[in-house]
Amino acid sequence: MKIHHYTSIENLALILKNKTIRFSCLNSVDDQEEASMISAEVNVSRYTYVSCWTKNKEESIPLWKMYTGRDMKGVRITMDVDMFRKYNLPSGEFSGFHVNNPENKKSILPIVDIINESYFILPTSLLDDSIFFREIIYVDNLQEKISSYVRKKTSESNIEYEIALKEIGTYKHKRWEFQDECRFLLTIYPREGSDTFDETANKIVEYLYKGIYPPLSYYDLKLSDNAMNNIEITLGPLRSPSEQIIVQALADKYAPSALIKESELRDKITK
Repeated sequence: MKIHHYTSIENLALILKNKTIRFSCLNSVDDQEEASMISAEVNVSRYTYVSCWTKNKEESIPLWKMYTGRDMKGVRITMDVDMFRKYNLPSGEFSGFHVNNPENKKSILPIVDIINESYFILPTSLLDDSIFFREIIYVDNLQEKISSYVRKKTSESNIEYEIALKEIGTYKHKRWEFQDECRFLLTIYPREGSDTFDETANKIVEYLYKGIYPPLSYYDLKLSDNAMNNIEITLGPLRSPSEQIIVQALADKYAPSALIKESELRDKITK
């Protein structure tokens, strides 16, 4: 399946040069209901990182205006949903965790990023692809959905959290329905040192309870060579000749196989 991302030429330059897609913390998105999602006293936005796309192949005037940075003079990139580099995930002990991968599953994350001394990324793409990639469901009452994301259980001896990973980041209010959005999602927790899995799990509960957040404002995920070879770039409807030259130069240097196209809205719309 092909999906599409509207962005500025400046961001295109970073995507092509670094061969990465940026996952931004949900607390920085333009939908403020998503940016400050509190469920069972947990700010789930601060542990959730997303890359937002649309599956609608028809060009969207609102998305051009909102996300291309220079009033419809940016670009729309089109890529296959299976765009990320795959890594071999070895079995063994890594930073206090025992990793067992008898089926030799591939991971979109290298082991040093799944588990390191400052954060822990849930390897959801290994567990369930529907957690890593999902299509947004638009609802009338977003707050009702948010309230069910986290369930807190307390007793005299401990606190437990049940977190609905498949739900967080899946719903938006119907006012955003024009975006026809799909997204990739990563869940990242802070980590200290090289604790074992059980110790890290216990500390994550403590972090959720105390509102301690991961030390990342974003995470850049590597694209595969195949994805870079097959990227399509649609020029903004109001692009200037100089902006066309810049995009072509970027593609020539970093993605020579890229297909560059004019917008279907070219000469059909003005400011």
